Amino acid sequence: MTARALAIDRPGLDDQFWLPRRGGDQTLLSAARAFLREAMPLEAEFVRHAMPADFLTQLKARIAELEEAIQEQESGKNRHVSARVGIEEALASGIEAAGRLDAIVRNRLRDDAVTKAVWARTRRVGYRGSRAKVLPASSSSVPSPTTSLTSAAPAVFIYLDAPPSFNTSKTFGFTTLMGLPVA
Repeated sequence: MTARALAIDRPGLDDQFWLPRRGGDQTLLSAARAFLREAMPLEAEFVRHAMPADFLTQLKARIAELEEAIQEQESGKNRHVSARVGIEEALASGIEAAGRLDAIVRNRLRDDAVTKAVWARTRRVGYRGSRAKVLPASSSSVPSPTTSLTSAAPAVFIYLDAPPSFNTSKTFGFTTLMGLPVA
C-alpha cells in the first residue's frame, strides 16, 4: 500500500514490493529479504508516509523469526525420521525376542502337551495399529499393552489371555513372566 503511494512520484516502485501469491516459506523469506534490501535506500520516504521509524528493524526481526521457525520445522522433521527408525528397530528387536521366547517356552513345555497347547493358543504377538485387536481389560489379567503408549506410537506387544485352568504357578525351574514360565 505504501509502495503504491510512493510510486506516484517514482513510477515502477510498486512493482518491487509485491508478495508472491504462490510458493512456500522459502519464497516468502526471499520476498521479505528483497523488500528489506529495496526499502533500505527509501527508508526516509517510507517513514514520511507514516511507516514506523523502526519498520526495517521490525522487518529484520520478522525475517529472523521466520528463519528460526523454518529451522525448527526442519529439525522436527529430522527428529521424527530418527524416532521412526528407532521405533522400527525396536519393533524388529521385539519380534525377534518374542520368537526366541516362543522357542524357549515350547522347548521347555515339550513334555507337557496340555500346557504347550494352551501356550500355542494364548500367546499373541501383535502390532498396535488399525488391524490389531486389543482385548478388553476384563478379559485378561494382563494390563493393556497400550496403557503407556501414545496413539501415534506403534508398538509390539505380547499378551496372554490364558484361561483360568492354565496353571500359572508351574515354573518348570524358570522364573515366571506374565504368568508363563520363561528362561
